[in-house]
Formats: sequence, structure tokens, C-alpha cells
Amino acid sequence: PTLTAPQVGGGAIDLAALLGKPIWVVFTGTYCPSCRDEYPMMNSLAARYADTGLVVVAIHVREGEQTVAPFVSSLNVVFPVGLDEDGSRARTWDAAALPVHYFIDAQGVVRDAALGGIGRDVMARGLQAILPGVTVKP
Repeated sequence: PTLTAPQVGGGAIDLAALLGKPIWVVFTGTYCPSCRDEYPMMNSLAARYADTGLVVVAIHVREGEQTVAPFVSSLNVVFPVGLDEDGSRARTWDAAALPVHYFIDAQGVVRDAALGGIGRDVMARGLQAILPGVTVKP
């Protein structure tokens, strides 16, 4: 599905504009303990594989910028973070529970997905599915 969302700090996130790059989309929230726990791992993997063209995008569901901005700032997040204040984007993507991870290849095809708090091993499996020719290590 399409996905556009206001970006924390200004601007917008638009998956269509990222076509041609591997994308890891996470629907998340600061109110979700496992979501908060995943951020350091996501940040580390985003930085490690940035040179492959990987784009990590977090979409905070049912939260405003006043809540999300200080959270991502405190973690020095290196990837774009968007807002889905009314939950409509999460519904479109069937993200009924949080967190939900989608791993999308450069052609725009979802190659892997994961529900619930995941660890580095599941993150690495998803990244391996969208980063051909790259050996992804947890």
C-alpha cells in the first residue's frame, strides 16, 4: 500500500519517493515497551547498512510530535520517524498490534514481515530478504 506521513521535525515521509531502495518500515509507539526496546537495535542496523541504500522508517501510531520528538531525540535516532496520529496508516497496512515490521525490497515488494517485539536475529532475517548480495549479521 501507499504510505505518506508527516515526519517528526518537518517534511513528510513518502514511500513512493523511496522506490529503488530497500526499506524497513516499523509501525511503533512510545507507549509500547517492546517498541521502545527495539529502537537501539534498529538504530544500530540502520547505521551499519546505510551504505547499502537501506532506509529505515518508523511510524508512530496514535501519537503526536510532542511525545515522539523528545523520545527519538533522546536516542539519537538516525532514520526518519513519521506520525500516524489517527491510526489510519496502520489500519491500511494491517498493523493491528504493535510493533509490526515490514521489509520491502527495492522494487517495492514486501519480502518479509514480523509482528511483536523482535530481536536482532529476526531483524537480520528481514534485512537479508531485502539486501541481496549483502551478508547481514545480527
